[in-house]
Amino acid sequence: MNWTVGPHPSSVYWRRRLLLLVPLLLVLLVAASCLITSGSSGDKAQIAGVPKSSAASPAGGASPTDPGESGVGSAGASPSQESPDSATAAPEAPEQPAGGSTSAAAACPDSALTVTAVPSDGAVRIGEFASMKLTVKNTSNAACRRDVGSNEQELKILSGPTKVWSSDDCSSRADASAAKVDRKIVPGETLNYFIKWGGTSSSKNCVTGAPVKPGKYQLVARLGTLESKPAAFTVSP
Repeated sequence: MNWTVGPHPSSVYWRRRLLLLVPLLLVLLVAASCLITSGSSGDKAQIAGVPKSSAASPAGGASPTDPGESGVGSAGASPSQESPDSATAAPEAPEQPAGGSTSAAAACPDSALTVTAVPSDGAVRIGEFASMKLTVKNTSNAACRRDVGSNEQELKILSGPTKVWSSDDCSSRADASAAKVDRKIVPGETLNYFIKWGGTSSSKNCVTGAPVKPGKYQLVARLGTLESKPAAFTVSP
C-alpha cells in the first residue's frame, strides 16, 4: 500500500515523517522522565518528614531505700545514718572524684565541725521507744575528711551529771564497714544519724536496766573528741 501522496519520491515523505516523529518522541520521553522524578522526590520528601525517634534516656537511679532501723534496743546500739537524699548540703557542692578518692581534702579538725544532739520531736513516755539523732555539719569554708564510723559515734542520756544510758554500752562492732567510715564532708553539708532509745537505763557489757523515771534529761552527742551541747527533753509517765 502506498502511504505517499504528492509529486516527490516516497523517501522524501518518510524523511519528513521521521523529522516530525523524533521531536514528538523526545517530548514524550521528557514528560515521562519528569513524572518519574516527581514521584521519587515525593517519596523522599515523605520519608524526610518522618521524625527520628530519639534514643531512650538512661533510666534514673532508683531512690535508695532507707536502711533498716539498726540499734533498736533498750540498752544501746550504734546510730544509723539516714538515706543520702535527706542529708543537707550546700548548693552545687563539688562531687567526690570517681573511685571515692578524697586525697585532695585534709582531715577535719574539731573546729571545722559542729556536732548536735537532737531529742525526739514527740513526747517521750516511760517504756516507749523514742528516736534520737546525732548530726555532724561542716561549718568551715573547705571540704575535709573525718571518720564518721560507728566507733567514733555516741549518743548518751544524762540525768544531771549522771549517765543514764549510752549507745556505746551495747553497740555492735560486727560490721567492719560501718565501724570506720572515712567521709569527705563539703562546706555546709550535714550528716544525720538516728537511734531508737527504749526508755531504759544501760550499763557496760550490754546490760539493760529498768525503765527511767519521769523527769528532765539531757541528750549529748559525740563524734570522736568532739562533743555537742546537752539538749534537754522530758520523759513523762
